[in-house]
Amino acid sequence: FKVLMAAGLCPALVDLLHSEILSDKSLVLGLDMVSKLAGHNAKCRCALRDAGAIEIIMHLLGVVPGSHLKYEQTPLSLSAVRALSVLVTGNAGIRVAIRKAKGIPLLVKMLKAEGGPDKVEAAYHALVILQDLAFASDTNRDLLTNLDILPLLVNILLAQDIGGETGNINLNLATKIAEFLHILSIHDPKNKTQITKMGAIPALVNLLKLSINEPKSGTSLAASTVLLSISCGSPANEIKIREAGGPCRRQTLKGTLLPGELLPSVKLQSADAMMNTIRRTHIRKENVEKLAHLHPHMLRV
Repeated sequence: FKVLMAAGLCPALVDLLHSEILSDKSLVLGLDMVSKLAGHNAKCRCALRDAGAIEIIMHLLGVVPGSHLKYEQTPLSLSAVRALSVLVTGNAGIRVAIRKAKGIPLLVKMLKAEGGPDKVEAAYHALVILQDLAFASDTNRDLLTNLDILPLLVNILLAQDIGGETGNINLNLATKIAEFLHILSIHDPKNKTQITKMGAIPALVNLLKLSINEPKSGTSLAASTVLLSISCGSPANEIKIREAGGPCRRQTLKGTLLPGELLPSVKLQSADAMMNTIRRTHIRKENVEKLAHLHPHMLRV
C-alpha cells in the first residue's frame, strides 16, 4: 500500500474519475475505491483532497460551476455522497472545500429527495457530512439555518413514526438526526424553542425508549443529550419531557439520566466515556459546566 501511495495512487484515481469515457458503473467502482482510501488514514484523505477529489465528487453529485444546483438520486450519486462522508472526517480543508463548492445547499437538497432505501442511505451520509460541517463553523451553522435545516430534520424525525405501529423507522437515521439537533440546540437557544414547537419531544423520548435494552448505544446517548439540552433553562420544556415519559434534568442517580420509576434499568456511559463524548462532540465550556451542575455523579472523574 505504501508503495502504491508513493507512486501516486490518489492523483491517478482522481484523474481517472475525471475521464469522460467512463461508464456510471465504472465511476461507482472508482468512488468506492475513494471511500476505501479515505477511510484508511488522514494522510490518504489529504492526498485525495489535494488531487481534486472534492471537486469531481461535487460535479458527480450535480454541482456544475456557474449553474443552478441539480441533484438526481442514482447509484452514482449515492457512491459520491458516501465517499464525501468518509473524506470529510476530521479534515478542516475538506470542510472548506465543500462549502466553497456549494456542497451545503446540495446536501440539504438531498435530504428532501424522494425515493426508496437508497434515498435513506444517501440521506444518512448527507447528515454525516452536514453534522461535521455544523460542528466546525459558525459560518456553516448560519448557512444551514438559512436553509431551514432544523425544521427539515424534525420533519424527517417525525416521519420515522418512532414508537408508532407502522414500524417505519431507520434507527441509524433517527440517531444521526438526534445528534444533529443536539448540536443546533446547544449553539442557539432559539433552536430549542423551534424543536419544541414542532413537536419533536415525544419522538425523541420514544427514540430513547427504543434503546432501553442497549443503554450504551449511540441512540441512547443522542436522544438523552438533546433532551437534556432542550430542558436546560426551560422548566416548561422539562415538564413536556416528563409528560412524554422522558428524563428529568434534576435526576442525579449515579450513572443514569433517567428516573428509575419511568424507565428502569436505563443507564448511560461511565463518567470517562461521557467526558470523551463531550470532547468529541465539541460541547462548549459553558455547556459542560451545565452538565456538571445537573449531573455531578455522571461527570465526576
